Amino acid sequence: MSLSNNATRIIVAVFAIPLILAAAYFGGIYFFIFTLLISLAAYYEFVLLAKNKGANANLWFGLFAIIVFLINNFKVFID
Repeated sequence: MSLSNNATRIIVAVFAIPLILAAAYFGGIYFFIFTLLISLAAYYEFVLLAKNKGANANLWFGLFAIIVFLINNFKVFID
């Protein structure tokens, strides 16, 4: 069964909006984990798009850099 584009967007919105609001409401580690997961997924999708265009983006270095930057933003180790 294939869903239309609008149906897929509605289903994602039904689950994503409460998750975003809960992460923002509880804050702290919950918001950090949510932000980390979204950032890693976005970078992974960027790498796939770059590969389709013939460009080369280093997946593992990028994922590691995102993790380090976000951890440093959450718990400031490097000023």
